[in-house]
Amino acid sequence: MKIPLRKSQVARSLSINPTKVNLSCKQVGDEGVKELSDRLKEGNSTIMEIDLYGNQIGNGGAKELASALKENSTLQKIYLGENRIENEGAKDLASALKDNSTLREIHLGNNQIYGWGARALADALEVNTTLQKLFLWGNQIRNEGAKALAEALIVNTTLQKMDLSWNQIGDEGAYALAVAVAVAVEKNSALREIDLIGNPCHEEIVCRMKKALSSDSRDRNENSDDMG
Repeated sequence: MKIPLRKSQVARSLSINPTKVNLSCKQVGDEGVKELSDRLKEGNSTIMEIDLYGNQIGNGGAKELASALKENSTLQKIYLGENRIENEGAKDLASALKDNSTLREIHLGNNQIYGWGARALADALEVNTTLQKLFLWGNQIRNEGAKALAEALIVNTTLQKMDLSWNQIGDEGAYALAVAVAVAVEKNSALREIDLIGNPCHEEIVCRMKKALSSDSRDRNENSDDMG
């Protein structure tokens, strides 16, 4: 049974730490997210981090949070892993990322996001210039989503880490990511890590990508640029 989030719970969390709301595993559901979203929309909001891990949040709750992210200018991290967010919710959050300029990390692991949900997030990455870490482990983005994200990596210059473990990504998607990483490194992007653990792709492709991301590879590229 979903337990509506009471205003006092938010206030209690903020009284302990005015910059962090920890409501992990409280089963607040979509209904409980609305008040928290309203808090984020306040001009005097001090919230920098929100943990909503394991709260049965679906597309409705994701839409509420997306609306808040378009207006908020303080939040830097949001944990939405182990919820029920599907493609439509991912699309709403992606739309918010196109407008938001303060969020540094978004955790969407173990939801129900498939290929076109990942494509929506990829489109946002081509525009967003502040997000540093994107966690999508345990979804089902498959090759379609991986290829879309690969295209975004060629454009994006601020993302540092992307966790795509356990997403049913095969050789086609992994290869697209490896090629994109090589191009991104040449452009001296901030990218440092892509996690593909638990995907049915050949290890040699993953090794190629890791090699491109290694500090040695970056040093060679930087030295080459200096000589040029």
